[in-house]
Amino acid sequence: MNDEERRAAWAALRMIGEAVGELFGPQASMQSEDTIGPEFHDYAEAVIEALQRVAASK
Repeated sequence: MNDEERRAAWAALRMIGEAVGELFGPQASMQSEDTIGPEFHDYAEAVIEALQRVAASK
């Protein structure tokens, strides 16, 4: 993956994370990006955990 593709992938993941937060509010808040981890899968796992918290509360 080249740098441009990597930046595009990160931008897409961040848009997903922001959309989850906007749709579900504070209950779906994610950790600070500083504590999530440096890899794509780390961020994706944080989004999944946020969605799981929302699902568990219903």
